[in-house]
Amino acid sequence: MLIFVCFTICQLILSFSVCKATPTRQDLIDHTICPNGSFYAWDYEKCVPCSTCDVYSTIYSTCNSTSDTVCVRCTDTTQPDILNHPACQRCPACNTGEYMETACTDNTSTVCLPCPEGTFSYLPSYRTHCFPCTSCINRVTIRDCSTSLNTECGPCLKGYFKDSNRNRCYRCASCAPGQAVVEECKNGRPGKLCSEHYFMHTQNRNIPVKDQIFMSTSQQIITQTTTLPIVSSTVSVLETSSLTAVDIAVFLIVTLLIVTLIILIVWLRSLLNFPSKKLTIHGDDNDKSILHLKDNHGYIDELIDS
Repeated sequence: MLIFVCFTICQLILSFSVCKATPTRQDLIDHTICPNGSFYAWDYEKCVPCSTCDVYSTIYSTCNSTSDTVCVRCTDTTQPDILNHPACQRCPACNTGEYMETACTDNTSTVCLPCPEGTFSYLPSYRTHCFPCTSCINRVTIRDCSTSLNTECGPCLKGYFKDSNRNRCYRCASCAPGQAVVEECKNGRPGKLCSEHYFMHTQNRNIPVKDQIFMSTSQQIITQTTTLPIVSSTVSVLETSSLTAVDIAVFLIVTLLIVTLIILIVWLRSLLNFPSKKLTIHGDDNDKSILHLKDNHGYIDELIDS
């Protein structure tokens, strides 16, 4: 009987000491009942109202007795499923003819501006720049560029051809003077097709006659060449251009130099071939003397009085 009484007293003492001990967080949560719409805040050691999400966020996890509401913003890319939430709306894209100057945020929408002059944007997008307009260089302009449509270019201008490799138009080469244009250059062909035959004005000599001359962009003649005789200089298709004053002056100077050189050569030759004479006098019975002139060609005898 005494033992039972002692055991009961010990239990009462122990239970009293436990109740007076410092409670743990879980003890407080388990023994505290917060009303609906609140949770137990450990920092405040009391029940506080649950948080609510703003219009730019959505609820990721609801509030309960142990934790507050968890809100996620629509711009949080770490939660891909949040984009499908009804509370999140996709930021508006910029319209055709506009570009995005500032992207949207949680509380601001997209800021768009018109494309500058010389640029365009043909689809709604979030691009931060517009595309530059195409320039119709050496081509016909069908439609001018606008903020929403690019320039529409047509075929090459007259006198130009389209290089298919570069998709650009270049100036056609011209035919040589005196040639007739058989066919204008076209797209893919670098030059004009010129007349088949022509020959230069000359004096009864053979000259090359061109067949189907095709002028390239580098002004080179791509053709087959044959040689035909010319009967008369009066029959010609390609006349030489008239001589200029400079041509005449050059011709006269060259002619004068040639004549001077010929005269100088003749004069030098005459000095080198001048005869060297040796004078010898012989007496005879008739008191006459014979003058022997010795030169390069032999002796020349002359009678002279002594």
